[in-house]
Amino acid sequence: MFIESPKDGFIAEILVTENSVVKAGTKILRFNSDEEEKEQSRTKTLEYTRITMLKRLDPKQLQTSRRIAEIAIELAQKNIEIKKSLATFYQNGAMLGKGDDAVANASKYENEYEQAVLEKEKAEMQLKILDFTKDIDLEVDTILKAQFAKELTFLENKIKRLEILAPIDGNIKLLVSVGSFVKLGNIIAEIK
Repeated sequence: MFIESPKDGFIAEILVTENSVVKAGTKILRFNSDEEEKEQSRTKTLEYTRITMLKRLDPKQLQTSRRIAEIAIELAQKNIEIKKSLATFYQNGAMLGKGDDAVANASKYENEYEQAVLEKEKAEMQLKILDFTKDIDLEVDTILKAQFAKELTFLENKIKRLEILAPIDGNIKLLVSVGSFVKLGNIIAEIK
């Protein structure tokens, strides 16, 4: 019975001796698995990155982020009140004819008031985004976790298939050596 190469590749290791008796299931040889191992390593790195990113969804971290956003809103509100008071003060001074400085300051504080309102809206939006993205991030994490698990299983099976097993009992004759390059379908061994 002839054994054909299941893929293009280099023979990395011969696991039996020429003309030895092998049993069905005995490992005969192994293809080079550098490419598959690099792919497996890349997938594991992505999985570790996913796990690291998941830590930012830790309840304590989320609570801290939420509190920071709430404080930003509170500070923005205080800033709005201060800028509004200053703008009103200088507007009143301008109306009473207190001079060009009052008009300039009134304009300055009106702009700062409007900027403070925008800052508060931005802080409120960040809080909403934090709440919204948490749920999405958890869904994405669940999907990625399943995908990486499937990919790692696939790669492990692919690497296992790089080991060629004897399909039957018999004497083996090897037609390749370590370092040989074979193409898909080439005969690599014969068992009699």
